[in-house]
Amino acid sequence: MDRGILGDWSEGALTMWYDTVNDYWGFAARIGGTIRKVTGGSPTVGDWTHLVAAYDGAELKMYVDGTEVDSVTASGDFESESTIQMGSDTGDHNYWHGRVDEMRTYSLGLSANEVQELYENPGSGDLGDDDHVTDIHLTNRQLAFAPSAPSYSPGDEWIFPSIIETSKIDNPLGKYHLYCAPHGTPETKDGETVGIALFYSDTLNGTWTEYSGNPIIDPSDFSDASHISSPHALFADEYGKVLLYAHGSNDKTRWWYCNGGNGATFDYGGIAVENSMYSGSSETSYARVYDYSIPNRGNNYTMFFMANQSGTRHIRLAISDDGKDWTVDPDAVITPQPEHDGNVSSPFFFRYNGMYCLAFNASDGNTWVTEVGQDIDRENHLGILNPATDGTPDHGRCASPFFIRDDNGQLWFYYESGSRLNEAIAFAQMPDSADSTNLSLFELS
Repeated sequence: MDRGILGDWSEGALTMWYDTVNDYWGFAARIGGTIRKVTGGSPTVGDWTHLVAAYDGAELKMYVDGTEVDSVTASGDFESESTIQMGSDTGDHNYWHGRVDEMRTYSLGLSANEVQELYENPGSGDLGDDDHVTDIHLTNRQLAFAPSAPSYSPGDEWIFPSIIETSKIDNPLGKYHLYCAPHGTPETKDGETVGIALFYSDTLNGTWTEYSGNPIIDPSDFSDASHISSPHALFADEYGKVLLYAHGSNDKTRWWYCNGGNGATFDYGGIAVENSMYSGSSETSYARVYDYSIPNRGNNYTMFFMANQSGTRHIRLAISDDGKDWTVDPDAVITPQPEHDGNVSSPFFFRYNGMYCLAFNASDGNTWVTEVGQDIDRENHLGILNPATDGTPDHGRCASPFFIRDDNGQLWFYYESGSRLNEAIAFAQMPDSADSTNLSLFELS
């Protein structure tokens, strides 16, 4: 007789089973009032099998060991709202005569690429404190430099750290370049002095030296920019140059390219994204760019940025083939939730234990994390990544997250600490080896 693996089949609502007569796996569900069924594959005694049933509102699909084996068109909602049983299905199937492990449920239909990723990288299955992205432990929080210490420091406050390792640059100032910017006190916020600054160091432990030529990008070069801020640097292998992105003013994000071999002198490239490229936004800023091709898009570069639509700040997506000309996606990637207390901003893209994630700051003062998927087509809010400390250096706010790994494999977490218009660049270390192993970065240099 058939063996139920999981489900709620007492009234024909949902089941996953093994058909012992026909020797195949099956999944069935009542969707929109009609039972839909997909079947395929077969087990090998003594071997684990990876089974996935996915429904995206148009098709119900079944995957066995990462490969699609069957699909059927469907529409409507699942009708089961009761408890799903493991090891059987509450119906007339026998109990499963074997083992079940690492069960996951998602509130959306997985794509074929995501199923393949889960099959190849299923994760450890360990639900301990050290194996979830929201349980990352950070230590030794401190300032990278005193905000008033640099010679160039309008307003004595600094935001949005971006760091690249400089081994691909011909004549760098140090092993690491830190690009950041003031955003201005009420007196300097709209002044022409608020531009991009560069610091350099041979380590990531906070011993930064100010570049004597700051600001490396000055808003006085632009008649329509009151300030230039939120820099993000990326070494583009196809050009052999550092590309730099920054907003100025808040309605547009621009790009520059390094015209020398030191990573400090830049020529203006143009506007990357701006309000006019999509509807309803008054801000297009705080962008980060990655050399990442979204599998179902075929692009070469991926940008995440902040948009202000009707007074609420979301995180959006833009894609590009060359890092210069961009297309803004019509839908927001991250929409603020009630726990975010209003707005979200300053996204950072990374992977943790097979999940594709965005870290970002929110109005409540904390840094949060959301799973967005390999195809950037989901919004699974996971919780707080980095809670702000009440005392030094955060004083209740941490923002603009940025991870970087040194040559020894040590992960460092740079971020913006302090209240709005009183920020500083801070950093912390990630001491746990499991966290370090699980977290992987998209290379920026």
